[in-house]
Amino acid sequence: MARVTIGVPVRNGESELAASLACLTGQTYRDLEILVSDNASDDRTAEIVAEAMERDPRIRYVRHETNIGALANFTHVLTAATSPYFMWRAFDDLSDAGYVERLVAALDANPGAALAAPRVETLRVRAGRLRVRTPPASGEGPRGGGSLQRWTIRRLQAGWIYGLFRREALLETKAFIYRAYPFAWAWDFLLLVAMVLRFRIVGVPDAVLTLQLTGAPKEYSSSTLAAERIALVRNYWHVLETLLAEQRLSMLGRLLMRGTFVWHVQRRVAKWPVLLRALFQAGKP
Repeated sequence: MARVTIGVPVRNGESELAASLACLTGQTYRDLEILVSDNASDDRTAEIVAEAMERDPRIRYVRHETNIGALANFTHVLTAATSPYFMWRAFDDLSDAGYVERLVAALDANPGAALAAPRVETLRVRAGRLRVRTPPASGEGPRGGGSLQRWTIRRLQAGWIYGLFRREALLETKAFIYRAYPFAWAWDFLLLVAMVLRFRIVGVPDAVLTLQLTGAPKEYSSSTLAAERIALVRNYWHVLETLLAEQRLSMLGRLLMRGTFVWHVQRRVAKWPVLLRALFQAGKP
């Protein structure tokens, strides 16, 4: 059994999948397997994976005959993994050759951490713009009374979802989110908040992940209907409150954490008009 499983959920990925698989098989860390979950693609995805499997036996392939949706496909690669460490990889993203090795080293050196978070470079391909977000370094940030958790939540980046997790911690937390939050929109941020509150995240600034934004359509819900947006925010907030109830914080600490939650939701999930309506309906602050 490999120490690391890299789950690659994909649907119609013929344009970038070959490069992504080459990036993964070329990692300096060798004790890994790559699980490709094909969500009923109708392009050359299966052929591309077959060609890659001939070159590298560490690649496994499974195909869903009908479209199960992006979130279910992300969940599938996680539940199918058996290794102690796990990471997701979008079929159109890339990383440096030492990416996995550096993240494994960080988790090995920090047994209390459940996620090693990379440096995230977001490349808008059509515009040619690159935005760089560096994770907090190990030991950085305040201590005591939930202050480190609040500080980390304010610095969350979507790309951290493609960092390296301890699989058992991720399985438990992902199952909780999957049961409690029935939306695809912002599930990744909710999962990351849960990881911050339940475990610890270690930043690895020299592990570089490049998110390639090509402008291609995504499968995630745009949540355009007002009623859906309000229901989504109310549900998101309910999960945050459930996570908060697990924390041993003073009344002041809980008030400060809720303030951080408000900041987080309006920044990552929905803007002020929807947020205020949702919280008012839920009877929250």
